[in-house]
Amino acid sequence: MRSTDEMLNGIDIYSLNLDDAQAPSWAAIRRADFVFVFLKTYEYREDDGTILLSNGAIDQVRTPAHLAYGFANRWPALAKAGFIRGTFDLVHHNAGSATAQATQVARIIQRFVPGDLGPSLDMEDRDLNHSHAKATGLASPMNTWTRSRPRSGASQLSTNHGLTMTAEFGPPPANAPPGPAGRPGRGPMVPGSFLILMVGK
Repeated sequence: MRSTDEMLNGIDIYSLNLDDAQAPSWAAIRRADFVFVFLKTYEYREDDGTILLSNGAIDQVRTPAHLAYGFANRWPALAKAGFIRGTFDLVHHNAGSATAQATQVARIIQRFVPGDLGPSLDMEDRDLNHSHAKATGLASPMNTWTRSRPRSGASQLSTNHGLTMTAEFGPPPANAPPGPAGRPGRGPMVPGSFLILMVGK
């Protein structure tokens, strides 16, 4: 990663983002001056493009065509399009131990190459009766040095720099679809609220 004082624009997505014929191509997104993309790897299961119904069953009608938007297909496409790539894993207290979840992520990613960002943790579990410390082994004071929504961290492999990112989101619209695994829908990102911070010597 190059050293720079300029703000770099990027996005984080999962398989249900940019997944229709009206979505811009990777080339168009890159031309719009977006430099990096964080791609979701795992939340209870691999983010392979499978569409789940509200009862947790697989949507057998829509899933086959939607697998094209899963991690395995998008990860190499990001490199081909010239993006700085990163990965994130949405951890949960009830999705197995930290070791089990990390093992699944490693299986999905397989390997990074110089310049990749990751892996990172996206900790948005909205069950207030549980803490992320239970799922990850991370001390809860981690919450004090990020904003109130995503609390994520990553390591840049070629420089050993640490990175953290955060953003603020507004309330979900009335017609917002539910999130994965029955989580509430999320409102739009507040413009200008996304930050990525690099920490290192």
